[in-house]
Amino acid sequence: MIKQLTSIILCFVLTACGSDTSDTTPTDITSNKPPTNTPLPSSPTPLPNMSFDQSFIDDVSEFVKLAHAVQYFYPSAEVRGSDWSLFIAESIVELNQTSSTNRREKGIELIRQIAPYMVTQQNHIPKLLPNAQTYTWIQNAPANVSAYSSLLTAGTFNELQEREFAPNELFVTLNFYQSSLYLPLYLPVKTELTGGTYTELGRWQVEPNFAHIETCMATVSGMWANIQHFWPYFEQIDVDWPASLNPLLAACLIEEPNKRLQLINTEFTKLNDNHIIIKTTNMLTNNNTYYGTFYYEIVEGKAIVTSAQQDDPNGVEVGDELLTVNGEDIIEYLSRKALYSLKSELQRLSHTARQQFFFTEKIPLSFTLKKSTGTTYQATITPIEPSEIKPLVSSPYVPHSPSNIEYLGDNIYKLNIYNVTPDDLNAIKETLKNAHGVVIDFRHYPQSWDGWRSVLSWFIKQDAINDTLSVLWQGAPNQADKKPQSFQQIIHRDANPLSIPAIVLSSRRSQSQGEHALIFARSGGLPILGEHTSGINGTVFGIPFFGGVGEGNLGVELYYTNTLSSRYNGDPLINAGIAPDYLVPRTRESIINGTDNQVERAIDILKSEL
Repeated sequence: MIKQLTSIILCFVLTACGSDTSDTTPTDITSNKPPTNTPLPSSPTPLPNMSFDQSFIDDVSEFVKLAHAVQYFYPSAEVRGSDWSLFIAESIVELNQTSSTNRREKGIELIRQIAPYMVTQQNHIPKLLPNAQTYTWIQNAPANVSAYSSLLTAGTFNELQEREFAPNELFVTLNFYQSSLYLPLYLPVKTELTGGTYTELGRWQVEPNFAHIETCMATVSGMWANIQHFWPYFEQIDVDWPASLNPLLAACLIEEPNKRLQLINTEFTKLNDNHIIIKTTNMLTNNNTYYGTFYYEIVEGKAIVTSAQQDDPNGVEVGDELLTVNGEDIIEYLSRKALYSLKSELQRLSHTARQQFFFTEKIPLSFTLKKSTGTTYQATITPIEPSEIKPLVSSPYVPHSPSNIEYLGDNIYKLNIYNVTPDDLNAIKETLKNAHGVVIDFRHYPQSWDGWRSVLSWFIKQDAINDTLSVLWQGAPNQADKKPQSFQQIIHRDANPLSIPAIVLSSRRSQSQGEHALIFARSGGLPILGEHTSGINGTVFGIPFFGGVGEGNLGVELYYTNTLSSRYNGDPLINAGIAPDYLVPRTRESIINGTDNQVERAIDILKSEL
């Protein structure tokens, strides 16, 4: 990188890389100065009447792509300090008041108020001297959140080019209305032209309310840009994300709140990132005010009741199969809803089925169901108030236990590792010291990082190494210059291990930290029994727009995975999950009988090893 960057620097400083100038005098600013930027206004007026058509959406799409590239990669203190969501919302209003033929020039003018060296001519970018104090971005995320960094870094140009994750190029060429604009990735700290820091409204009295079209457009474009520039899975998920920007902007024209949110969620569901959450204000959030009278899940490819009221008046019982809802085939019904579920294809249908217990309206639904004997019947339910819920007879698809440890007979124990905390460790180890076999249940999300790591250290056959996580340091827009940084974690085998046969259980709900733990189990030589897991791991990145939600704010919050995670063998984890050594799905028969066929199979395997 350093040799490549140095050659570019020499070319750029000495010859302007192909420009007509022959000036080789080392100065901080080129003799070909860019046009002066206009100052930020400071007198907002009431919003004008606005009209929206497809042509305007196309123009907004062009503008926000450019604005967000500048937001994240133009290296200046003014860019760092600006409120870009508010700036973009106000600029959308301004563009709407501009004739379509002048929107390109207006868009450039607006952005250059903050970033004056975003220019139409390459030789308008300031030259860089080796010892000049210079800015650049060193970042693996859109902001400093949790484990992530977004740092506007200053130093001499010589110093910055030695930084491991600094940009490889001096500038990038961006396509704006099918013409080139030049965006510097390094800038002198002191330049002749200075942009303004946008912190408050200057032209129009925009409200930070997601229900308003211009605010919605600024929000969804910001959400889109987070993914476009920083989401690490584009090489593993086949999605045309640039094509999602226009539908997201168009969704803002929908007045009905839940329909608007469905359209937005539909685009983000295409990413197959099970960590994605889009939080909106109460006005736009599906408030699950009412409840059904039974749960159902996907079992053996069918919609099967897993919980029902005692003495249900419709005769619904655990194990019954749902065939239709309101006359529509149940699988087609669920598949339609799954398109905006924000879940991966791998587990999208099963997740959607579980959510059908919750309702926003008290509207009756008609079902056709079938008993295991083959008898079909009709049932109509009206969602009920929480206070009306009666005791349920349940046989959950993924069994859950409140205890830490259970005796299974024949000196075999089941350790519900998702409940284990460090305070439990000594007692559990004492109980297991003479056991003949242990089933380690990872089918639910673990409560304690230290708890499950300690337990695994007792049973692994060798030190367990997990190097499946990495972050991408982004040096240029659209991930054109990305550098991975991998991390290695080790669980060392306990000094006093338990030399007992053990098998680990997985489920389709095993996710994130649960999947991380299963990779350690596999690395340590422990077999896994169950189903393909959820298929997402890594630290979640969250960012608010217009203040987010709560405390009177009317904005939005976006959460997604910004860590690249793979399987133990290096294959993609996203939308694939961890494949068990013993594929044992739950069965309808076990649901009806209230048994746990996965535990039963694990016991058989352990006994065969004794």
